[in-house]
Amino acid sequence: MIIDTSIKDEKRQPAGIIALEMLIQRLINGEFAMGQAIRETCIAKEMGLSRNAVREALNQIVGWDVFEYIPYCGYRMRVFSIRDFLEWNEMREAIEPLAARRLARLRPINVIKMLEQYLDEFEKAIISNSEEKRRRADFKFHLTVVENCGNRCFSHMRNICYMVVLFFYDSTLQSELRYIVENQTSKCLPKHFSPQEFESLNMDLTVEMHRKMLEYIKNGNAEEAESCFRTHTANQVRNLENIIMYYNDLTKRRNIGEELNFK
Repeated sequence: MIIDTSIKDEKRQPAGIIALEMLIQRLINGEFAMGQAIRETCIAKEMGLSRNAVREALNQIVGWDVFEYIPYCGYRMRVFSIRDFLEWNEMREAIEPLAARRLARLRPINVIKMLEQYLDEFEKAIISNSEEKRRRADFKFHLTVVENCGNRCFSHMRNICYMVVLFFYDSTLQSELRYIVENQTSKCLPKHFSPQEFESLNMDLTVEMHRKMLEYIKNGNAEEAESCFRTHTANQVRNLENIIMYYNDLTKRRNIGEELNFK
């Protein structure tokens, strides 16, 4: 896995850092659900690390507002609000375009091959209709850009943690709600599109955008790569802003399509 590449020699790493990297890896693996209790003793035993090391790592992630500590109850994963996703996507919008520009100037062959592999996995996941594989390939594509751009601040574990949440825990952007927002705020979508047709179109556009981003990086077109990534990430921010502005009361409900008599 991606995070594992940073653990080259665990004997030289402080135990707290090892625990932190392992916890983030577990986030990537989907082992924690929003609101789920996280037992410090169990985690320490499973990792083969001391409770102090695990507690240090847990407190670090609490400081990033991904986990939370409740007195007399212990740790748990936060239940994220739509505003959390908006703020973290705004951070992503600030970081990724610059990371893409940097990577386009460096053009490391091994990284480009990784991006080609993840894009291929992304397209195959869409064809096979595998949401889990699609999200994972999408995450690997974007994380590879951030991790290999040469800016250590961008690839800080805090930012990686946020990206994990954005790609694997963002349940607020359900396809029905995303369709409604796009359909009412965008002039480029036919109003007669069904949710299924919209999702298919959205995936086609996403693949096309990823191909452009990769092509710009491969060709060393730094400004175009930056612009393409900015457009891509800005769409997420715009959708979230529109949801908060027009549909914030609906984000707390489960059956969004049913609530709106969606057909």
